[in-house]
Amino acid sequence: MSFNVEPDENYLRWHIADKVNMRYLAYNKCITSSPVKLPSSMGVLWNLQTIYIEREIEAPPEIWEMRQLKHVTIWGLHLHDPPSQSRGQQEDVFVLQNLQTLRSVINFVWSEEACKRVVNVRKLSIYYDDDSKWSIKDYSLYAIGKYLHKLERLQFFLFRSDNVLQKLTFPSSLKKLHLRNCKIHLEGLTVIGSLPNLEVLKLSRLSARESAVWNPVEGEFLRLKFLLILDINLVKWNADNSHFPVLEKLFLVALEKLEEIPLDIGEIPTLGLIQVNYCSEPAAISAMKIAEEQENNGNEELQVRVTFNRKAKLESFREKMKQLDDHIDFTRNNFHVGTL
Repeated sequence: MSFNVEPDENYLRWHIADKVNMRYLAYNKCITSSPVKLPSSMGVLWNLQTIYIEREIEAPPEIWEMRQLKHVTIWGLHLHDPPSQSRGQQEDVFVLQNLQTLRSVINFVWSEEACKRVVNVRKLSIYYDDDSKWSIKDYSLYAIGKYLHKLERLQFFLFRSDNVLQKLTFPSSLKKLHLRNCKIHLEGLTVIGSLPNLEVLKLSRLSARESAVWNPVEGEFLRLKFLLILDINLVKWNADNSHFPVLEKLFLVALEKLEEIPLDIGEIPTLGLIQVNYCSEPAAISAMKIAEEQENNGNEELQVRVTFNRKAKLESFREKMKQLDDHIDFTRNNFHVGTL
């Protein structure tokens, strides 16, 4: 069953349980208001497998009894703690064995008991906002790495000032990780680099130390193919081709303090794209040098793209490059520069 503009949220709240044989529920009327509280009667939807709702929802405790659920995507899901097991109940009565996707859970305590109920989840998105009354240490984030051994994709958005890498643990099964709005120490990224199956890493709007330096360690990020670094006060990045040996795509966005993109990055044999958007002029210059060096070495696969957010910055970059090299060629095949 799919709703667009109609019915309204009252229908969603009071008549959702009328379709007892429903397998798919979609509701895409997104209104900024308080969360809709779904009725406990939704627990009778024994056959429901997929929920997609584009607004904040407060789910009843009965959602833990809906054991056919496979994919739950809600734009702000408020969950109650799973009910305690009563004496005489089957051990798996509240275990969602079929659940593979759970997005986007807000301010939830990931206790050991809660993690045991979703042990087969593969895609998980969790958020903690400023309205949360607890410190991040109270959310039992260590249990995620301890129990969710099939987890492959994790999005963790934290609109607070806590150092998340001190609290959150990751299962070795993880393939894709997105950290956003978190406070981190860049040396702590070695925890992430040691994940044996990690292929995609997105670091967005992280709060690092002043004059932050990232020193990757050889032997880490061995399977990483995609790296995004967005809006971090990264100043020095001391990396070379041994640190990301199979990297295919590198996106650097809004790194206004970055002094240089390491030239050795261009030596990664699998690297096909370096995208530099709205970064510092020195970062753009080093990207140009990487493109020039790789083309001169016969590397026809690597493409380097630089984008500025203002035309004045683009012109300044062009003038600076001409001062550095009278023979600079902005039309070379592997380098593209412009504005958006």
